Amino acid sequence: MQDVRTRLKRMSPVIFALLGCIYFGYHTFSGDRGIMRLAEVTKKVEENKLLAEKVAKEKETLQKEVKALSSASLDLDKLEEESIRLLNFGNPDDFVIIDANGEE
Repeated sequence: MQDVRTRLKRMSPVIFALLGCIYFGYHTFSGDRGIMRLAEVTKKVEENKLLAEKVAKEKETLQKEVKALSSASLDLDKLEEESIRLLNFGNPDDFVIIDANGEE
């Protein structure tokens, strides 16, 4: 029995070091701040960058439309197009040609 205790005392630093390596190794890969989580966050950042670019383009398009309809720089052609599209209202002398996609 004394021999077993002596061996355990000698091996305890090695056992603790091994357990520490296992613990830290596991958390390096799959912990909250591990390598796998880093890959997930990187992918999410890229997706959000693409979404931000898409929203920025849409915002720019809408800003151009608003500017075209603002009172300071009123584009009469744009106003007429929007009134025809939204209100289904136009000049009786106008010809409307509908293409195969159903757009005017």
